[in-house]
Amino acid sequence: MLPVRIQNGVDREYKATHDDLWETKNEEADEKLKVILAKEFPEYYKQKFLDPFEEGSELYTQNKQILEDIEHAEGQLQARAYNIVDKPDIADL
Repeated sequence: MLPVRIQNGVDREYKATHDDLWETKNEEADEKLKVILAKEFPEYYKQKFLDPFEEGSELYTQNKQILEDIEHAEGQLQARAYNIVDKPDIADL
């Protein structure tokens, strides 16, 4: 069995490490949540993350960039789907 003062030191070190990891995971989860909300519910995303901030502020710019990136990615996917489905293959001619 460890002496109490050594065990307390180990506990403090573990707690600090654990808290840092937990904070990092929460930040990553928040970013993933923003992306999911922007994909699935763009109007709610605008209301929640764009409307409260002044246009041109740092948070507004970051949140607007997330929304624009998703819209751009969806546009590319739709263009690819159009190319695959609607254009005839040269071998078919």
